[in-house]
Amino acid sequence: MINLQTDPALSVRRFHADEIEQSPEGEYLWRGERLSVPEDGSTSLHRAISFLESCVPAPALHPDLMDIISEELDAYFSGDKSARQAAEIIDRRVQVYLDEGN
Repeated sequence: MINLQTDPALSVRRFHADEIEQSPEGEYLWRGERLSVPEDGSTSLHRAISFLESCVPAPALHPDLMDIISEELDAYFSGDKSARQAAEIIDRRVQVYLDEGN
């Protein structure tokens, strides 16, 4: 099974801070591109890395629950049920699903 949080092939962290170089003129470069450096010494790359490291994969969908919702929404959109009826049926069916230990 693939672990989305640890498998490097699926990681969103594709940049490496150790690739940042300083030119003789004192400019910071990443792969030859000039980086702007705020007074705190960080770069947009550092901020991007920090953001990407905080990202996590979206939670898995529960296909059985999505099927329940889809079925009842179909009935609502076709005019067979009111929004209230569809919501109440979804609520009951999901509760039965959860009560059964799924």
